[in-house]
Amino acid sequence: MRPELQAKLLQHLNKKKADGGFTLVELLVVVIIIGILAAIALPSYLNLTASSKQSEARQNLASISHAQQSAYTEGNRWASSFDELAVGVVKGAGTSSASTVYTYTMALVPSTILATTAATAFTQAAPIDDKLKSYVGGTAVFLNNEKQTTWTSGACEAAKAGTPAATVSISAQTGTDVAIVCPANFGVIKVAGK
Repeated sequence: MRPELQAKLLQHLNKKKADGGFTLVELLVVVIIIGILAAIALPSYLNLTASSKQSEARQNLASISHAQQSAYTEGNRWASSFDELAVGVVKGAGTSSASTVYTYTMALVPSTILATTAATAFTQAAPIDDKLKSYVGGTAVFLNNEKQTTWTSGACEAAKAGTPAATVSISAQTGTDVAIVCPANFGVIKVAGK
């Protein structure tokens, strides 16, 4: 081969080698760094997705509570199905409805407290995934001794994930008012109304 061609071939091979890719060690270091970052970020991401799903349940319970209060105000009775309430993603002709994350169950309870009447609409939000918290909420209308109507609403959140949904209850605070009482292992997350 002619010396000029040999020189050009060597220049071309040297240039190609200089333009070469990553070594195996460099690729291995990059993969390890990506793995460490993923191990740090993944738990935060999973907690964030669980938190957003639980936020959906809290929002749905609040919407159901407001819709039940409106139904009772307009018709002097609780709505008996989720379709009657017409609350966004929670639908169904009966007292049970399932979303992709939670199963919602409605219960209507008439009560007598301190010789006055209280009627309560409860809703449970039981998670489909046991890594999420359960929720339960209630709305109560209370006719006190002076025949005045008082409203109270509340929602309770399970202290930890995997706790089964329970039923809230109502109790008299004074002779003129009632309160939503959370079950054991649940804490109050919202109290509104009156």
